Amino acid sequence: MVNDKMRGQRVSVRRENGFSVTTRIKASPQELYRAWTDSAGVEGWLATHAEVDARVGGRYVYRWPSPEGELSARGRYIELIPERRIVQSWESWGPDGQYADGDALLTVEFIDAGDGSTDMTQTESSDAYSDQGRIDMSISGTVEVHAALKRLIEARGLQ
Repeated sequence: MVNDKMRGQRVSVRRENGFSVTTRIKASPQELYRAWTDSAGVEGWLATHAEVDARVGGRYVYRWPSPEGELSARGRYIELIPERRIVQSWESWGPDGQYADGDALLTVEFIDAGDGSTDMTQTESSDAYSDQGRIDMSISGTVEVHAALKRLIEARGLQ
């Protein structure tokens, strides 16, 4: 399941209904953490509209258009360690506010690579990832948003 968008990324699939994607991005852990926890940082690479209350117990909503109508993801921050780790719940919603699939637990970790780059690892687990087709679809989406974040940060930075 390797495609051109995955170049420079490591993907691992776990048997416990989940996967991890690691992407090296020419940015500091601080920049990447801000890209995930600031509404303006999220908009442009993950969503066209974001509402973010980045504190433990705080909620977020991301929205983006699709041919079928507006899609969204929403959830709650479970753990926030600035510049190191984000753990959040993730619920996907389809057009017209229809619940799309099972809840996921999303963990994003930032490891300074020591050369001005950071290894960003996103791990997701969900009971909805019980079949390979669903996992492949989620991995593809994760790879695409990582590539969008990498392009955005490396082209103009989020400072």
